[in-house]
Amino acid sequence: MGDTSSTNHPKLRPVNWAADVLGVSDDTIRRMISRGELAGYRVGRSLRVMEQDVLDYIRPIPTAGMDPHNRLFGLR
Repeated sequence: MGDTSSTNHPKLRPVNWAADVLGVSDDTIRRMISRGELAGYRVGRSLRVMEQDVLDYIRPIPTAGMDPHNRLFGLR
């Protein structure tokens, strides 16, 4: 197999990664998936989420004078 590190395919991440990024528990991520707030994917017996879906879930609270195009943490 070749080196896939430079390809632009979507990244699937484990539930515990998403929980760490969002500062919640693994169970909260599973509940978000079951409620349809976040898409979940089965890889074998493992439950995964798309990295970009988790990062897109983080959004700033609009305030006066805020640039709506400014992204938190420089993501995107």
